[in-house]
Amino acid sequence: EGVNVSFYLFDGEKYAQCKNADGAASTYTIGTSGVFYRQLSLAEGANRICVRAEASDGTYQLEYFTINVVQNGLIVNISTFSLEMQSKLNGWLN
Repeated sequence: EGVNVSFYLFDGEKYAQCKNADGAASTYTIGTSGVFYRQLSLAEGANRICVRAEASDGTYQLEYFTINVVQNGLIVNISTFSLEMQSKLNGWLN
């Protein structure tokens, strides 16, 4: 409770803080439940993200990770391929 969380996206040169729809820096405070989530708009491909959590005493933690966004068609193709392979394997084993 009371921890401030900020998100940063890598722009190719540096991590830049994400902005709200009105252009203000997006910093959120975790409430009494301790549960926190936010939806981010990400570009297709690799999205390098940094999450910064800062306690009221000024201590903070940084977590870096990458989220890869793929085209919906690619997911459908992978699923279809997987189902086709499973069907063929089942046919060979029976």
